[in-house]
Amino acid sequence: MTKKQNILQTSFFNRDASKVAESLLGKIIRNKFGENWLSAQIIETEAYYINEKGSHASLGYTHKRRALFMPPGTIYMYYARGKDSLNISCKGKGNAVLIKSGIPYLDNMSPENMTKIMQSNNPTNS
Repeated sequence: MTKKQNILQTSFFNRDASKVAESLLGKIIRNKFGENWLSAQIIETEAYYINEKGSHASLGYTHKRRALFMPPGTIYMYYARGKDSLNISCKGKGNAVLIKSGIPYLDNMSPENMTKIMQSNNPTNS
């Protein structure tokens, strides 16, 4: 990345999961794909707490779920319903935010053919 980035610090995630979920709306996430940076703007999030049945953490600590019990800002990925899911741990063991959806985000860091790159990465959604 050539442009100065506003990277979120660990302290951003060391807050109540509901506050983090709301604060993540509109933020940009980036992933390097080959030589290019793919970007998405977060448009939907959901907070999960350890005591909720919908939370993976409510099932207890396991090696696979350890990221939910790690320091705030730790990424927890899992595969469910045919899709990958991205979660980020928050304040309090087992609390996290699920990034539910995002939209493609194009800016001056995006290559000219970014739309084609994104479609080739996920051709069923073209």
